[in-house]
Amino acid sequence: MNSMITRVLNKCLTTMLLLTAMALSPAFAEININTASVSELAVLHGIGPGKAKAIVDYRTANGSFAEVEDLVRVKGIGKKTLDKLRDEITVGKKLPGMISGNPLNLNTATAKQLQSLPGIGAAKATAIVAARKSVGKFKSADDLVKVEGLSQKSVDNIRSMVTVK
Repeated sequence: MNSMITRVLNKCLTTMLLLTAMALSPAFAEININTASVSELAVLHGIGPGKAKAIVDYRTANGSFAEVEDLVRVKGIGKKTLDKLRDEITVGKKLPGMISGNPLNLNTATAKQLQSLPGIGAAKATAIVAARKSVGKFKSADDLVKVEGLSQKSVDNIRSMVTVK
């Protein structure tokens, strides 16, 4: 009987310590809705895998969220859900290359605007505009790897700052 009580108390103590450690963990810091994966978003209060996927799909189609309040534009997320999430989410800092907090549209941006992106100088910006004129509109940011002088790393560095429309 005493060993059973000891085991129960040990489990309770272990659970309390684990919960305390989790609460203090950086893993419970704000989640950036502009960069988080479906699995990262799914752990948010009131957000399951379905709504998490809707957030990522919306972000992919429309570009980064300029502010937390923009989350209500995602189907299935209303003001009440947003109010519950406010302390758990962020959009991060305004990224270079973003105009008014919005991603730069690769299909309409000028060479000068493209140069505001990290790692994109005059030569790369000119190459992007030239590729767009010769091949047509970009379908995704991944199309940039086909542009002379742009590597996969360069594209990955600016992916969250650009969109295609």
